Amino acid sequence: MQAQLNNLEGKAIKKIDLPDIIFGREMNEAVLHAVVKAYRANARQGTHMTKTRSTVSGGGRKPFKQKGTGEARQGSTRAPNHPGGAVVHGPQPRDYRESTNKKVRQLALAVALSDRVRHNHLHIIDDFKLDKYNTKHVVMVLGNLKATKALVVDERKDDFLYRSTRNIKWTNVVPASEINAMDVLRSTDVVMTESAVKSLVQRLTLLTEDKVKEEEAKPSKKAKKAKKAASVKKAKAAKRTAAVAKAKTAKKPADKATTKPKAAADKSPAAKPKSAAATKKAGK
Repeated sequence: MQAQLNNLEGKAIKKIDLPDIIFGREMNEAVLHAVVKAYRANARQGTHMTKTRSTVSGGGRKPFKQKGTGEARQGSTRAPNHPGGAVVHGPQPRDYRESTNKKVRQLALAVALSDRVRHNHLHIIDDFKLDKYNTKHVVMVLGNLKATKALVVDERKDDFLYRSTRNIKWTNVVPASEINAMDVLRSTDVVMTESAVKSLVQRLTLLTEDKVKEEEAKPSKKAKKAKKAASVKKAKAAKRTAAVAKAKTAKKPADKATTKPKAAADKSPAAKPKSAAATKKAGK
């Protein structure tokens, strides 16, 4: 994949090669959802707390006597049904942290960048080095690139660049070593320097072509399911054939047992037909 390299005036300089493994990914909403959900959950403090009956102060005595008032019996004014009482099933301090694999986070970043490339919202410039704090200059550069709600990515942590963009609405600066999928999805346009692209490619080490080829070589879920169904079908057919063969072998001895007496009866002398001489002799 090739992309256009621009200068700060927005004019094309040359074309550079971008790895398809990072900037040419297909949309994967499941990965983006899992990673963004984890980022948002990890940003929560989880310090919320409501008081239960054991933590709310007061309520040591009965509000009124047990019998004779006509009211329902009460043991404390700090019960949940009383004003100023405890809260039932309220939020308690907890940890909302969700862990995601490093490879999944890198994949989500690649999918988000690929989406920006697909919609022509990735702008690559030769350099964004500033010698002083100059917000007007940064606004002019972003205007030349026609970038709105921009995320500026540079290889180095440049204080001049950071402070110059801090006062621009919907604009953020992130070094290439810290960019994540959440940053990309929050912005409309991504402005990256050429050095930041190289640094990002080196950072995403788990998304190499060899790894992708191995994943593509692996059978898909449908193929695995079809293979399993075929093996089960083959096993059932073999079992059925074995059962039929067993039934045939069990039937053969029974047939022999029934035919043997007949053969014996045919071979016995009593069963032999008498000759003409024998019948004459018997008649005399």
